[in-house]
Amino acid sequence: FETARRLAMTGYLSTIQPGSFFQIGAGLIMTVMHLSALAWCRPFIESRDNIIAVLSALLLVFTFITASVMKSQKMVEDGYEAKNLGYLLIAATFVIIVTFVVYAWHSLNDLSKSSDTMAGDAFKNSIG
Repeated sequence: FETARRLAMTGYLSTIQPGSFFQIGAGLIMTVMHLSALAWCRPFIESRDNIIAVLSALLLVFTFITASVMKSQKMVEDGYEAKNLGYLLIAATFVIIVTFVVYAWHSLNDLSKSSDTMAGDAFKNSIG
């Protein structure tokens, strides 16, 4: 599923006129479909991984919406709102990265605790 999505997002979108509203709209539709599939199927075992995947897909949807707004602002020749949307996009990306780092730290912390417990159990079983 992921390979098909990547192929569609790069291969198919590259065949559409670059920078057109149709290209942005097609990307937005594909991304919303991907977000819906991720939220519905929850393909990862760990719920943390599912949350990161959904947040990343949501950021991609937000990116396409922002691209559409920036394109329409460019036609009006007012860049003020487009600049602020760019800052908002940077902030959203930063939030996703911080969330990923926090979840990674918790996962590593949980893993080290379970490894210590498993090592202790294995030692006790080997002794007798």
